[in-house]
Amino acid sequence: MWLFIIAAGVIVLLLIGITAVSRHAFRQVTLWERSSLDSAYTTVEGFGLLTRAEFEGIPKEDVSIMSKDGHTLRGYYIERYPEGNKVIILVHGYTANHIISAQFISLFADEGFNVLLIDQRGHGRSEGTYASYGFHERDDLDAWVEFVRRRAGKDALIGLHGQSMGGGTVLMYAGISQYVKFIIADCPYSDMEELMKYQLKQLNHVPLFPFMGLLDRSLKKTAKFSMRQVKPIDEVKDKDIPLLLIHGNKDTFVPTQMSVDIHNQKRIGLSELLIIDDAIHANAYPTNKERYRDKVHQFLQQVFEKESTT
Repeated sequence: MWLFIIAAGVIVLLLIGITAVSRHAFRQVTLWERSSLDSAYTTVEGFGLLTRAEFEGIPKEDVSIMSKDGHTLRGYYIERYPEGNKVIILVHGYTANHIISAQFISLFADEGFNVLLIDQRGHGRSEGTYASYGFHERDDLDAWVEFVRRRAGKDALIGLHGQSMGGGTVLMYAGISQYVKFIIADCPYSDMEELMKYQLKQLNHVPLFPFMGLLDRSLKKTAKFSMRQVKPIDEVKDKDIPLLLIHGNKDTFVPTQMSVDIHNQKRIGLSELLIIDDAIHANAYPTNKERYRDKVHQFLQQVFEKESTT
């Protein structure tokens, strides 16, 4: 009798522990604490790329759109070239906000682009709750592309730059893109399921069974998507859209190999890959600003040449 009671108690404790770990994993993946604007400014200023005073001094328009599922999404439109038709949409990563993306304003403005800084759903000044790693966000991005086409004209040369989850989002968007002319993905993941396996096992030392299944069940029930629906590598591999992938070789959060795999799997169209030595996750630009800018410039020249002949 006592052995039965003890065994039952152990099972109950195990179930409680599994439930607690599963809930923590779900929160970490979809609801982790978002960065404040102040902390984002601290990060970007620490990179030596942009100060709060410099950003606040940039002429910009506060803009907003409505997502398909009723969330107000907000951003800033920076129109340095009122007569120009080139627009870059900058897409930040998980827990970040538009200030992190602002480090890239001068990079693209120097190439003749007007800039749209956006806050992804559930981040910064945008409404929403759960991050879905590009599954729902690609529809939000599609709405922003339509905003740009209304603002800059239907012949606008629109490009996307995304970092980390933003990189995954812009690659997911490739699967539905009609009007975007190029994509730059900085430290993206190739497959969310594989990324979660890596992060659970290698970074958090959590066994994959039963937690992967429980995590995906929670994602389906609460956030309305499955990890298996987020495979950026599949969305871009058969698309002709020019692609530049950038990754740091010291990235242990999203393995560098994921960008290599995307590059190798892209079957048609231009695909370029830049690996930045000594760069950790989302730090390629501040680690080697010159190489990053040179590669983006060279890539954009190929895009412009392609557009001039079509």
